[in-house]
Amino acid sequence: MFALVSTFGVVAGLSALSLFCLLVAWRLPPPFRSLGGGGILGFVFLVYLAGLISLLVGAARWPQAREALRSRFKYLFVASALVILGYAGYVSYAMYSISQSTDL
Repeated sequence: MFALVSTFGVVAGLSALSLFCLLVAWRLPPPFRSLGGGGILGFVFLVYLAGLISLLVGAARWPQAREALRSRFKYLFVASALVILGYAGYVSYAMYSISQSTDL
């Protein structure tokens, strides 16, 4: 149960970091602007895949997820799951929008 909660927490933290890098890093002053390069897109996609995999693992281990919802870590688990779901939805929509773009 604790492994599932910690996995969700780590992936939620990486999701927040990748959103920061994707949306804010290119606006930073010149020494830090290199964070907004092309490697960020690879990192965002890697975290996206990790988020989807963690959601699948959470669904496959439903008894542990139910136990996590009854433990003292339930708020951390729910918040992490919502962050991962929101991140996955945002990146899915962004990839769909890019695929439908005619400016390529």
